[in-house]
Amino acid sequence: MYKMLFVIVLSTVWMSCDDLLDISIDPVESVAPDFVEGEWTVKKFKDGLENETSSFAGIVLVFNPNGIFEMRQGADLIADGSWGLTDGDQRLDIRVPAFANEDESLGEDLYEVADDWRLHRISDDEMHLKGGNESFELLRQ
Repeated sequence: MYKMLFVIVLSTVWMSCDDLLDISIDPVESVAPDFVEGEWTVKKFKDGLENETSSFAGIVLVFNPNGIFEMRQGADLIADGSWGLTDGDQRLDIRVPAFANEDESLGEDLYEVADDWRLHRISDDEMHLKGGNESFELLRQ
């Protein structure tokens, strides 16, 4: 009896934790580059269980059609680099030389955007990126 109760409780806790962390191993099927192109703001950035969204207040991520990536704050260019889709168009690779060494001199946590992200969800106005224990939710401008 106690073993059965323990299994039920453990299963419930396991499923609750999975929902809290929004764990999924299924990436989107594939995405055309023009679906990513444009200007995006950070709706949410989580590093593990820490919500670090405030580090991206006023930041706009620009995915230009020519593969150029820009991070802007207002009219000011903070950093630039490149972007592209990889792994059957299921991953978004963002490279920013200024962030290569996790340099926070341009702003706390801003370097986190430079990574190889799994496209978790994408729609006309939202893009969800996952990588390790980090996740971004972006809103199209």
